[in-house]
Amino acid sequence: KKIPISFGKSMVVIKPLTIEYKNNLINSYSKMDIVDVSYIENRLNADVMLGAFINNNLCGFIGVHEEGSIGMLEVFPKYKGKGIGSALQIAATNVALAHKRYPYGQVVETNIASTSLQKKLGFELSKEKVYWLIK
Repeated sequence: KKIPISFGKSMVVIKPLTIEYKNNLINSYSKMDIVDVSYIENRLNADVMLGAFINNNLCGFIGVHEEGSIGMLEVFPKYKGKGIGSALQIAATNVALAHKRYPYGQVVETNIASTSLQKKLGFELSKEKVYWLIK
């Protein structure tokens, strides 16, 4: 849908991440087995990473992959269950819409938490699967 998603009051502050957060992302991203440090640096330098903060503490992040999909959503363990994933997904979606981009993501089929989040926010699953080829 082309309408921004509203987000109620929250203690979560979403703001762009800079290269100074590189180590936080590298040490926290659960998919570092399929990306490398230079990819994280690239995404930070491209100004497409957002961080969620509570009391100035980084508690999670989301970004945009090189091909344009919203992804890399990660909420730090001690902050799970506080609406941070929703806040990050909403912010990334609204940024895409503001830049006239189609907000979409790619979720691993077995990632029930992400799939549930997407559905809760009104996203629809495609009828077709997408396959990644990783070398």
